[in-house]
Parts: sequence; C-alpha cells; structure tokens
Amino acid sequence: MQTFLNSCNGGLCCSCQSFQARGRIVSKRAGLLILVGLLLALSVVAQEQSHGSKASAATAKAASIAQRAPESPAEEVFRSTSKGVFVIEVFDNEGKRISLGSGVLVGKNTVVTNKHVLSGGAAFTIRAGKFAAKATVVHVDADHDLAELTFVGQYEAFPMPLRTSESLHIGECVYAVGAPEGLELTISEGILSGIRELAGNKLLQTTAAISHGSSGGGLFDSQGHLIGITSLSLRGTQNINFAHPVDDLRSLESAGSRLNPASEESDPSDILIDFAHAEAAVDAGDYETALKHFTAALEKNPKPLARACIYLALSAVHEMMGNIDRAVMLQQKAVAVCSGDEKACQGISEQAGYSLVRYGRYKEAAELFQTLLIKDPRDWKALHGAALVALLTQNLNLAEPLLVEADQIHPNDYQVLGTLLIVYSRQSRCQEVAALARRLRALYPENEGKIAPYEKCPQ
Repeated sequence: MQTFLNSCNGGLCCSCQSFQARGRIVSKRAGLLILVGLLLALSVVAQEQSHGSKASAATAKAASIAQRAPESPAEEVFRSTSKGVFVIEVFDNEGKRISLGSGVLVGKNTVVTNKHVLSGGAAFTIRAGKFAAKATVVHVDADHDLAELTFVGQYEAFPMPLRTSESLHIGECVYAVGAPEGLELTISEGILSGIRELAGNKLLQTTAAISHGSSGGGLFDSQGHLIGITSLSLRGTQNINFAHPVDDLRSLESAGSRLNPASEESDPSDILIDFAHAEAAVDAGDYETALKHFTAALEKNPKPLARACIYLALSAVHEMMGNIDRAVMLQQKAVAVCSGDEKACQGISEQAGYSLVRYGRYKEAAELFQTLLIKDPRDWKALHGAALVALLTQNLNLAEPLLVEADQIHPNDYQVLGTLLIVYSRQSRCQEVAALARRLRALYPENEGKIAPYEKCPQ
C-alpha cells in the first residue's frame, strides 16, 4: 500500500491525534502557555511580598498571551463545522431507540447521512447541542449508501460548504467530525491516504478515525469544506477508514425515499466492507484472503455493476497468482453481467479487453474491442486497444489508422501516441518518427528515456 507523509497545506504538520469535547476542543498550545504562566506566578510569589507587583504583572502577561494564542487547524475546523454535524437517533415501530449515527447539514433543514445508519428504523430524530427535532427521510441512494432527511424548526447554522473529489490531493490533512457512541461533536485528525474504486463506488480513504456511531458524519478539509460522508472502517487494520465523496450527493436528488430494501437485496455497506478487506489483503500480498473476501461480497447478491467490479477484481487476483485461464473466465463474466450504468460498463469492458491483450488472448481481445466500437465508434480506448492487437499480430497497416483516429478523438494521450511511434518505427517511416518524437517530448518531457529508443528508425 502506498505510504504518505503526514503533511498538509501551508507547511503545517498533521499530528493525527484524536480530540474529543462537547462544544469545543482544548488547545494544547494554549494549555501549555497557561501552565507556563502559573509556574511564573508561583516562582515570583516565592520571592517575598516585595515582588508581589511583579508576580501580578507576570501572571497577567502570561494569561494575555494564552488568550491570544492562535487556533490549531483542528480547532479552526471544529469551530467552523460544529453546528453542522448532528447526532441521529433511530427508533423502531414501538418507539425504542435501536441505533445512533451522525449526519451533516448540507442545505436548509436538510441533513445527509449513510443509508445504513437508518436501516430498520421507523422514526428518527436529530440533535445538536440543545436543538432537537423529528426528521423525515426524503431521499435514499442505496448504491452509494446515502440518505437525506429533512426536519422542521429554526436551526441557526449555515449548511456546510462542499468540495468535490477532483480537487483533492493525497496526503492533505482531513478531519472526521461525528458522534461515536452518541458523543456529540467528536473530531479526529488524519490525512487523505487514497481515493479508491471499490465495487463500483469511489471512496475516500483516510487515517482519520471513524468509530462506531461516526457513520454519516462529515469528513472535512483544513478549510472546513465538507469533502465526504464518513461511512466505514476496517477492523483489525491500521487506520483504514472510508468516506463517500460529496460528489455522490448529486445522486440523491433523483433518488426515491424507500429506506428498507426488500429482503433479497443486499446492504451495499456490507459489500463495501468485504471489498475493502479484500483490497487490503491484496496490498499485503495475501491473495487467498483477498479471494475469500471478494467471494463473500459476491454471495451478498450485489447489483449487476458491483458484481461486475467484483468479478474484475477476482480476475486480477487470479492473474497475480498465475491462474490465467481462471482470470480470463472472470473477465468474461464481468463483461457479461454488467448493466445499469452504460459508461461504467463500457469502462469495465475496456479494462477487460486490455487484460486479454496482456494475457496474449488476442482473438478474444479483438472481438471485445470490436463489440465496443459497434456500440460507440468514438470509443478512443477501444480504438487504441484494437490497434494494440493489430500491432502485436503484425498488422501494422490496420494499427496506424486506428491510432490516428484515436488521437483525433482524444488528442495527446501518451499511450496512443507512444503506440503510434512504435508503429511508425517498425514501418521505417523516419520523418513521422522524428516529428512524433518531438511532439511526445514537448508533451511528456519526463518520459525522455522511453521515447529515445524508438527514434532509431531502421532504414
């Protein structure tokens, strides 16, 4: 697994400590200054009454310094977000409280949480400080494990500002604010350690602790922007926690309000946990455990897109283990079962095609890329994949036009241009080789070492 430094914007270093408080966080820096002030005062008092005035002045000065101490990043985030995070209480039909969770204010009288926080509930309340209100479920997106509630009442707080995932940077400081075990306003500090695709879901991976009851809380950047809804934590691992990015909140607008699924449907959060455990096992090189967790996810009857992603992941594990025939079969299953999201299924088919090329299964790869191009003639990745098959089967005259077309649709892609450079080199088209090499150098100077060998155009 990739390792990241504990660093954040502005040169400040993340301490990755957890802070808990009701309504505020105690500043370590301020506490230290107050302690220094008290020690100064005691020292001066011990020097007889004649120095009493100096003691008073020293104490006052120390207290003044403590009051003016700047806030830590965690304090600033806590202060700006503390009114926007709620405790959510879930009750059954008999009025018995069955679970607790967290929620975040994202609009006027609108709170977002995880769908699994509300599962099995018949009535819900939200509370923050002295404010409490009944809440109603208005939208549920089971695929992304999100739910939206509304409440009635005057609550004086601004909705949390949002920051989508495309602007996030691995290694930046993040802060999880939620209600573990029903404790209000608990904050933990960490870093954004990864952005992963798990079972068809984009998830933010963080070292910020997410305990039981924190599900549905907010993951914030150092400026107090909401970047994700905290969702799950892997037990028995070193700080592997996940949040759904705020990008997924868009899907709630068109989602229905049905909370409790039919018995034959799976809870997506359970599938994500299996998937995440499997990914962690792959990172550790424990492929048998990874297979076990991926298979457990399949047994939970996921929807077609998630099932296709799991087949693709199983294929990758079998490839690592050297079981190529099994990997090919699973690639084909992934393509066959995928439905529900045309763009995502197109990506799965493209990935399967490239894997077949890597396995040397050129015939199957060519058929798959051809199928993709029939559906979408402008699929530049399928064009590139088909060109790769043509290059590797020595059909250079077919490879060239496919690559030129791919470059026209998606200009300046390194893989497309690099493959075209190889084709020109093998065709001994030296002028085209020189011109394309100059273009690649201008676009990708860091890849000089990979470009140079193909400039030696055979005459």
